[in-house]
Amino acid sequence: AATVTQHFAGGPVVALTAVAALGRGLRLRAGAAQVDATIPGLLAARDRIVADLLAEFENRAAARVAERSP
Repeated sequence: AATVTQHFAGGPVVALTAVAALGRGLRLRAGAAQVDATIPGLLAARDRIVADLLAEFENRAAARVAERSP
């Protein structure tokens, strides 16, 4: 697997590694935290992702209504 490393001035070191077996998508890791945006990872978390998106839509709609209220 090919790895590209980027150093940010005063910030973190970021390494990007291409993994052919991973398939489409990406997986982000920082310490013990991980975000799996591969197709299997997204499908495994489908209910949570749907709930998060619906909550965000509802929050934005409520904010638009509040902006229009006197």
